Parts: sequence; C-alpha cells; structure tokens
Amino acid sequence: MLGFTNQKAEKVEGLGVNPSTKLRTGFAYLKTRRIASEILLSEIQHSQIWTALQLSHGAALSAFNPNSTVQQLQTTDNTVMYLCQLTEQELTAVTDCLQTLQTVVVYCWQPALLTQYIADENLTCLPIPEILIDRFGTGVKA
Repeated sequence: MLGFTNQKAEKVEGLGVNPSTKLRTGFAYLKTRRIASEILLSEIQHSQIWTALQLSHGAALSAFNPNSTVQQLQTTDNTVMYLCQLTEQELTAVTDCLQTLQTVVVYCWQPALLTQYIADENLTCLPIPEILIDRFGTGVKA
C-alpha cells in the first residue's frame, strides 16, 4: 500500500510489500451501524408480497389489509396466511384458523419459530420465497 491521509490530514505510511511473496500488504476497513427492526419492517412491501403469494396459489386476490399483521385467504383446498410479524396475536390467529380442521399454509419470516409454538399436522409453515425477499423485502420500489 502506498499510504493515505487520515481525517486529521496526517500522512499515514503504507504497509509496504511482503518480501517473501512480493505482494503488497493491505487491510480492509468496514464501518457498521445498527438498524432498528421497526425500520426494517416498515421497508418491507408487505402488500406486494401478499399479492405474489396469492398468485402463487392460483387463488382469487384479496386486498391487503394494512391495519392487520395477518393476511388470510380461503381457497377451495386450504387457507393461505401471511404473517407480517410473529407475536402472540399472530399465533392466536393461526391457532384459531386450525380449529376449522382444514389445511393451513402459513408464510412468515420465522417459520421454524412458528412450528416451535404450534405443532399441528394440518399446518404447513413456509418461509417467504427468496425471490420475493429480493424483490420486495428491501424497500426498493421498482
């Protein structure tokens, strides 16, 4: 490395060349910051994910309810649910839905955690498909 000038305008010498390999020695400088989970959840385009999940099941579309963290669609074969988050309220909604003795397919961000709380043979817990996360999970509008 040839060196650099730091924020105090001081010259910092480079690390030089490793004599045995004849390669320049270097280092990487990374800066991180904490991102609050509230910000992450607000950047996810839940309505778009819900629409795509319904389309993947070949069902008639139901509108996304922005006032609810549980989206639900009744099909002829099963009930499809999308959980925007996983709290006691969402667990209760899934348990109530399972009382109908119909197959329930739940998409959520933490499917393994959901199956720890609810063990039922009529319940299928699936993660949000990676393609939807890439498309609608970063807050990038296309």
